[in-house]
Amino acid sequence: MPDAKLQQNILTFMEAGPPDERIFRRRDLDRFGSGADVDRALDRLARARKIGSPAEGVWLPIHFVAGLEHPIPHASLRRLAVSLLRREGVTTCTSRQERNYRLFHETDGREGVWGVPNFEAIGVEQPVRLSLLWNQGGAYTEYEHQDDRMEHRDDFGFTATGIHDPQKLCRRAEQLDLAPARIEKDVCVNAALKGLGQAPWPSGGCLLFAGGTSLVKSWRLSPRFSEDVDFWYLDRAYPPNLSEGRKREVHSHLFRMLEQHVLPLIPGSAIDLDKSAYRTGLPVQRVFVNYPSAVDVGHSGTLKLEVMFTRFVPDWEPRSVRALPALAGPMEELVSQYPCVATWATMTGKLQALTLMHPGEDVQDMRHVHDLGVWVLNRSHRPYHPRMVQQAFVERRVGDLLDGLLPALETFTESEECHRHYQQYVMGMYPSSYRTDAPSFDAALEAIRNLWLAMCESDWENPAYAPGPVALPGEHDFKDPSPRDETASPGAGKIRAAWSARDADPDADSYSEYWRRRDTRNG
Repeated sequence: MPDAKLQQNILTFMEAGPPDERIFRRRDLDRFGSGADVDRALDRLARARKIGSPAEGVWLPIHFVAGLEHPIPHASLRRLAVSLLRREGVTTCTSRQERNYRLFHETDGREGVWGVPNFEAIGVEQPVRLSLLWNQGGAYTEYEHQDDRMEHRDDFGFTATGIHDPQKLCRRAEQLDLAPARIEKDVCVNAALKGLGQAPWPSGGCLLFAGGTSLVKSWRLSPRFSEDVDFWYLDRAYPPNLSEGRKREVHSHLFRMLEQHVLPLIPGSAIDLDKSAYRTGLPVQRVFVNYPSAVDVGHSGTLKLEVMFTRFVPDWEPRSVRALPALAGPMEELVSQYPCVATWATMTGKLQALTLMHPGEDVQDMRHVHDLGVWVLNRSHRPYHPRMVQQAFVERRVGDLLDGLLPALETFTESEECHRHYQQYVMGMYPSSYRTDAPSFDAALEAIRNLWLAMCESDWENPAYAPGPVALPGEHDFKDPSPRDETASPGAGKIRAAWSARDADPDADSYSEYWRRRDTRNG
């Protein structure tokens, strides 16, 4: 059969069925001739941009649409993937994506479609291997087994600090079964941490990474998402200089560093000057960064950054800061080393926060219950109990804890609304494959109750636990020295080498390396 005739027969066959069934395995085309002849015809059709291969051994017809640079398939990759699997006898059912169409709708007139996060989402009841890519879209059912979980092993479509395509970000949201705005917020949090990790420190002190975000991105305590970025100010003087003048200086410094090192990383972002004004007499200073949402057109998101000024000087440790949990495959490193507040000091602050909560008022308040529960249930903390009591004394919070903590826990236990809010918090902040790892609300409350009793019974009166000055981190040890700077501290190299060896995963590519090697098969 002449080549032109063979090509026409193959193309006619591919375009004959319904649009969402126009996808074929290579073996489906053997009817048209010898293997060599069919392969040659497919190659010529592909060069003419009439067909494409979204995966090895898979072919589909493509066509041009006005306004698009590249040709696209006749149906979404999600529908094509489902039809191919059904044709091959894979059991299917009503999918979660169909049940939640308003949340997981297909794009209209865009290159590709949102990806498929897991088997349930496309209605596939049994494990299969299929991974389709076309232009900026993808449909995936290809997973690998890690720690008793089925984890997606393909790319995430964006870097830790930049959204290359909102469509890909939405696909990642579907993979994790979370709102796209949640992933977008995490990307902005990563941008803030990366920018501030490169920025100069305030004169006479430093900002220690603290709060719930540090528990995830530095201490890796849990895979939950975060809402904001918290720092504790560590002053060179002891007792710390907490004057209004000093706090204003640090607040102004944060303003400048955000403008110079963070806003350029978040397109269209700006500091909210009204909400970020200096707050006289308060121990917490805040700066709010607004950014236009890429996944909710016409709306904006807000990132809050806080600096706590406290009488208590917390212990700190050098930790790497990573892009968890939005990027959990190759865990992209944001900052190689940064001084982070010890977890026990953060937990003391969360105990105090429980006494100030209004049960049932805000779902996000449940983060304190969750973090304390995870911390107590997963690690041994007895050596820190007396230090936590001493911290409460220094911060003048002992009265709040003595009078308010146990009654607050009792109120939470009896409140059905608090139980519901906790479940909502876990569903809204945890990737779907990790939700069963979160402690139950009752287990978390019992763990907090046991922590407080252990603190009260600890040897907190021992002078060995009395708070004292803490060595200020050396800024030069946490900055990458310029290759032309021959005076850079040799200590930085030691710290960086030691911690890089500890955190290194020799089998993992960086995201940038992975993406450069990636073949997106643009036709």
